[in-house]
Amino acid sequence: MLPTQGTTVLRPVKKIHTSTKGTVNQEVIIMAKTINLVHHSKVILTQIKSTLLRDLVLGQFKIYKNLTRKFLNSDKFLENINIKVNNLASSVKN
Repeated sequence: MLPTQGTTVLRPVKKIHTSTKGTVNQEVIIMAKTINLVHHSKVILTQIKSTLLRDLVLGQFKIYKNLTRKFLNSDKFLENINIKVNNLASSVKN
């Protein structure tokens, strides 16, 4: 016996009354389903675009953070060289 916990039960679908123009009603149903699919496709595409944009922004932030860290390290290195050159120049003067 299969467990049924957490499963959903299908709801009964309302039947559309057909008239003598049954094909017209079927075409309306097909159009409604198509519009629904188009809407869902747009929602999915929007979610994909927002996910890709978020990933792009996060990637750019990581690059910016790494570059900033490297520039700060380079700045400290150049500052240390400048201090050593100034000390050397002052000792040469004396």
